[in-house]
Amino acid sequence: MGSVLAWILSLGILVAWTVRLEAAGGGTLSEHFQVRVYDQADGLDYFAVSSIAATPDGRLWIATFRDLARFDGASFERVGEGDAPGFSQFQVRTLTTDSGGRLWFGGAGRVGVLEKGRWRFYVGEQGVPRFMIRTIVVTPGGEVWAAWDAGIIRLRKDVFESVNLPEGMGTDGYNLVLDEFGRVGCWTARGIAWWDAGGWKRQSMPTDVAGQAICGMIPARGGGLWVALGSEVRRLESEKWGAARMRPEGMQGEPVAMLEDRRGGLWLGGWTRGLVWYGPDGGMTVGTTGDGLASNSVSSLLEDDAGNVWVGSNGGYLARLRPLTLRVYGAEGGLGHVVNSVVEEEPGVLAVGTHGGGLMRWRDGMFQRHPKWTGPGVSDTAFVHAVLRDGTGDLWVGTQSPGLMHEHEGRWEVISPGLTGAQIIRALHEDRRGRLWVGTAAGVAVRENGVFRVLDDRSGLPHMVVHGLAEDREGRMWVCGMGYGLFREGDGRFERVPVAGLDERAAYAAMAGGRDGSMWVGVMGQGVVRVRDGRSRLYGGAEGVAVGFAVALKEDDDGQLWVWSHDRCVRVPVESFDAVEAGRATRLGLGSFDRRDGFPGAPRMGFCPVVSKGADGRLWWATVKGVAVVDVRRLIPQPSAPGIAWRWLHDGDSDGKAEPIWERDVDLGRPREFLDANFRADRFGSPEHVRYSARLLPHGAWHDVLRSLRVSMQDLRPGRYRLEVRASEREGEWGIPSSVQFEVPTPFWRQGWFMGVSVLGAAGLVLPTVRWLSQRRLRQRMLRLEQETLLERERTRIAQNLHDDLGASVTRVALMLERVVTTEPMSVSAMERVKDGLRVVRGTMGTLDAAVWAVNPANDTLGELVAYLGQMVVDYCQGVGLRAVLELPESPAERRLGAEWRHHVVLIVKEALNNAVKHSGGTEIRLRIVTASQGMNLRVADNGQGLAGIQRRREGRGMGNLRSRAEAMGGSLEIRSEPGTGVQVMAFIPWPKDRLP
Repeated sequence: MGSVLAWILSLGILVAWTVRLEAAGGGTLSEHFQVRVYDQADGLDYFAVSSIAATPDGRLWIATFRDLARFDGASFERVGEGDAPGFSQFQVRTLTTDSGGRLWFGGAGRVGVLEKGRWRFYVGEQGVPRFMIRTIVVTPGGEVWAAWDAGIIRLRKDVFESVNLPEGMGTDGYNLVLDEFGRVGCWTARGIAWWDAGGWKRQSMPTDVAGQAICGMIPARGGGLWVALGSEVRRLESEKWGAARMRPEGMQGEPVAMLEDRRGGLWLGGWTRGLVWYGPDGGMTVGTTGDGLASNSVSSLLEDDAGNVWVGSNGGYLARLRPLTLRVYGAEGGLGHVVNSVVEEEPGVLAVGTHGGGLMRWRDGMFQRHPKWTGPGVSDTAFVHAVLRDGTGDLWVGTQSPGLMHEHEGRWEVISPGLTGAQIIRALHEDRRGRLWVGTAAGVAVRENGVFRVLDDRSGLPHMVVHGLAEDREGRMWVCGMGYGLFREGDGRFERVPVAGLDERAAYAAMAGGRDGSMWVGVMGQGVVRVRDGRSRLYGGAEGVAVGFAVALKEDDDGQLWVWSHDRCVRVPVESFDAVEAGRATRLGLGSFDRRDGFPGAPRMGFCPVVSKGADGRLWWATVKGVAVVDVRRLIPQPSAPGIAWRWLHDGDSDGKAEPIWERDVDLGRPREFLDANFRADRFGSPEHVRYSARLLPHGAWHDVLRSLRVSMQDLRPGRYRLEVRASEREGEWGIPSSVQFEVPTPFWRQGWFMGVSVLGAAGLVLPTVRWLSQRRLRQRMLRLEQETLLERERTRIAQNLHDDLGASVTRVALMLERVVTTEPMSVSAMERVKDGLRVVRGTMGTLDAAVWAVNPANDTLGELVAYLGQMVVDYCQGVGLRAVLELPESPAERRLGAEWRHHVVLIVKEALNNAVKHSGGTEIRLRIVTASQGMNLRVADNGQGLAGIQRRREGRGMGNLRSRAEAMGGSLEIRSEPGTGVQVMAFIPWPKDRLP
């Protein structure tokens, strides 16, 4: 019972500390970072992490109080007896990487090093005490120092020797540190000392910190040290102590792990009470389990090349803190509507136009009704599309209804739609001359010297829905509309700006002027257009700019273009566009940010301004989830493209082991059956953003691959080959490839000596064999010609019999029926039945003629087929009173065609004619035949009402038969129809394979 009460009391104290820390921090860590915890589900076996280090080969190393694990960005792998004898249940306390890329580690009675895949241990025989090693440092000259609770050792001639301890610093735990000059320092809770000329020299301490224990120490970026004292943190540089940063109440006095990140932030991890981050702006943020950490016991900190902060904890595994490039303020700040437009009224204060919530103001992360949004004509449920603060400080608001509104000295005026040309206002812009430009759902209006003027057709602008207004460096206005085109202001009027590869109906959705004179235009579903010096170019997916169903863009003060789409935003240096245009690069060097970086969703499109540049350079975006902000000043520099590190290569030897490869370029000699390669980026950054491609030289092209691939030797011709693999991060430029060279030997049966012997040995057999084969081939050809001659005779006989016998009989029946109709008296009903029979007989005569024509071998030519089809269309149209238009090849090629093939083509044309006569209601039928090397193109078109006029009924049996017949012949058939323009039946029929031209 007592132990349970003690546990509850401890938990209560911890919760109280956590609450006090959160209150002291003035914010939460999750507002700045995305937290991801890696634990047993990810393959990290042990929960107590003691140290973290990164090596140049792209691995992250995690020391625990039970073992050592390595992380390649996707999976954890435990280091055990199979890797290095002595690693079983080895408690690792500290890790460090030296300037040569070697990994040093220390633990219970051991110091070890990993160099190019080889492990080595130093134990008692090499002077390592049996106690737990606390810290290891390696000087620029390669000298290795280690410390434990009661002493310090250094490596000399492959043996560790003891170093005299500084006086007056106690024996309560020694730690080591290096300054910017490579000097070795040691510290305990009682003081700091530097190794100098074979002895220790004490560091003087500020008088105002007397009695405070030293809790942590690390080198500072740019020189000096960061020193954590009991209640504060200070920087020591050139014997001078900087100003104090107070530690939060509740964390004071406990030992801490420390880290200075590349953005200038300082991190302190307490052993029991959480994480503290002093941001670049001096603010303090506290992180605890409430921010997603699995434990408040922080034991180690590391920043990787991508700016991620890794947090090792005792009891909470490993956490990754990814800086949020984008922050969004929405529902949690009191916003209940989608944001349409945003503009900065004053530094850090925004006027926000909402979709159904009127005009709001944002300040310090919170939204409230705009204090000026009151009075007659103002509605709290208004759809505010555009907001503008002009040079005099007045507010202009474009709404769905009542239209344009103007605020002056706290009073609102509703501008009559007659002055702006429309009631729906979608875009607002004030140019450098003080003119107010108003984009509406019907065009553009401009206010100059207090007078509105609607721009009509005489201005060069069409009646259009405006999606964007922008001003270029010369002060000229640009206007765009989705499906209307892109326009630029000239001498008193606007002119259309053509864009290569796009027409005026393209989805021009947003614009932004650039500092170098460029006009950036976002095209929905296409990409970004750059217009400069009279030239235009579209940048799309091939260059790395993938734009979906939404797009907004803005150039920041650092010369980078931000393109915001439906699922991500990208940041592209303007100079990268220059490099592509000059041919120095094929892909833009961009940074891509998605939901893992805090991306809040698609921007608002069709309203303007969607993005506002603040006085401090921050970019404020209107999105579907609220107001998003990008603080350009604090972005982590985009890392250069990563290279490739081979994880292992396997050459097909079933008895061999896949050993790690440490070189960038490897020569395997002659692999056996296949080559298995496993690889990754050579630095640890953002593995989910890394892509790989490979090529096999001398064959050529790059192809996207995964983290491993296999090359089969059996599929390659003999010769020397080079397999290259490269990596790219965040869709940027490709890094330097790594390569594996190998040789596929020539089989002995293809070598010169074997081929010579084979030729001599077979010489006596070649001539008789060739003669026998030639005679056999000649006999087969003669037999085939005889069979074809007999077949043509039989087809001629059948055609003659059909024509002379069956044709004569059918003709006789037709004449008899015609005589009955003209001479014999009969009732009306009997007369109709006889006429029906006569029509059937005449149809049978036509079908019989077509069959006789198809069977007759004299018609087995392309010229006969073209002539027959043309005459058939003419006869058919004359019979129903329609005009026939023929477009036939003048001199068809001499090509032999079979009876069955010709018969199918005739039926396709006949069925198309029949449908046109029955359903089109037109006056003309057009037949067009074009021959090509692969086959015949047919088109039967009418000028009737089109399929839409037939009550949208399903495709009939006739049309289905057409399609089935064409596909059965290996071809294709397409039916096109526009209301009022008739129907076009277009078919492509390939030439029969058993006939030669």
